[in-house]
Amino acid sequence: MKNLFQKISLAAPILGMHFAATTAWAITNEPLGVTTAPTGVITSINSLISGGVTLILIVAGLVAFVYLLLGGIKWITSGGDSAQVEAARNQVIHALIGIIVVLAAWGLIMLIQGATGACFGIGCTVTLPVFK
Repeated sequence: MKNLFQKISLAAPILGMHFAATTAWAITNEPLGVTTAPTGVITSINSLISGGVTLILIVAGLVAFVYLLLGGIKWITSGGDSAQVEAARNQVIHALIGIIVVLAAWGLIMLIQGATGACFGIGCTVTLPVFK
């Protein structure tokens, strides 16, 4: 079960970005010869960074939440066996720690952005220098 979650958590960001980009390009209704990008397409590095960080935080939070639910189900179905109860309790504790880490990472990004005025691509636009 653990390997399945690891494979899903590694493949989801890659497949999600690929699906979003190909779908956005495929449904354009622009006449031939027009080179404007459709809305929602990644056109700059800042939107890529923002989308990637947001996707990682969402996937990590969802995986931790599912892990928490599975730990609760294990705890309920343990039948009073002390070893199974201990394993389920450890799984629930680890899932809660994972959720706290995800929330702390998001909060830290927002705190640093607000305190320094720096922008990491979440809720603001990153302006990159142009080299000529």
